Amino acid sequence: MVKFIYCLLICLYQTFIFANQNENTATQKEVITEADSINIVKDFCEKYDNQKDFFQEMSKEILSNEKRRAELASGLTRKKFPKCELAIKDYLKKTLSEKEYTPKQGEQALITLGLIAKISEASQVIEREIDKGYLSSWIDILKETNDAGYIQSLKSWIKRVAKEIREKDNTKILDPSLYGKPSSDGKEIKYPDMVRIWTPILMNRFLNEMIARKTKLTEDEFNQLNIIYASTTTSYRETFVEQITKIVANNPKDWLLSYRKEENWVQFRLFPIMQRLGKKDGNIKLEIIWISKYHSDGRIRTLALNTLEKIATKK
Repeated sequence: MVKFIYCLLICLYQTFIFANQNENTATQKEVITEADSINIVKDFCEKYDNQKDFFQEMSKEILSNEKRRAELASGLTRKKFPKCELAIKDYLKKTLSEKEYTPKQGEQALITLGLIAKISEASQVIEREIDKGYLSSWIDILKETNDAGYIQSLKSWIKRVAKEIREKDNTKILDPSLYGKPSSDGKEIKYPDMVRIWTPILMNRFLNEMIARKTKLTEDEFNQLNIIYASTTTSYRETFVEQITKIVANNPKDWLLSYRKEENWVQFRLFPIMQRLGKKDGNIKLEIIWISKYHSDGRIRTLALNTLEKIATKK
């Protein structure tokens, strides 16, 4: 991870230009030992006392030097530089206090350092960036610096997308007692790409991570995934159906509970998942049998009957 952060800070430093960077070029040719770097970074951090120009000086004295930059990243991971950690925390608190904050050139490096140090305010800044639709800019950094935060950010993103789709479509989560009964239909469906923060790249990443980690989604999380999948275009549904089927197969019980709470048009679009799992999972097969007999929507009953025929012929 330190190697990644080291490389990352090299790239980020190129945008971290506060002032008069060129005058330090000559000093970069000095030979600095590892011990020297540790002491220089430690001494620099100890000087922090709410100075306004602290990060400008950090850019010149620490981030402009490869060994010092690597030592800072490593030290923050191991909690060796409490004063620098405090400085970054103060910066992040100030950031959160601004209603309309937009990272200035190079300031992403400070947020990254906050993630390395596992400062809670750094995660809060990222949450706000997700709200603005900027998760793509942070997702790789999160994956390397804070795995729990990385997964939580993906789940938060799914939750936000699902909430916005349901609000735009006026598609509610129904009481299970209404399952199989007539529901409103024929509404104009808003595709996820009309939701400002939705992107198929992040959708694909979320699905792949859930599969790789064999994550058992909760009933609520399945409802979030259901509405996003159901609202996508035909081509996207064809793209994602195999991945979602694998996720459902890891916890079919809770997925069925979520399915019963969806409106009929959502159930109709989710049915290909049932078709793929009907032969493998006994509970889903029983659900298909019930649907074929009692569901009020003729389209869904027909799908169920056709699925049962296919299951029978494959035996």
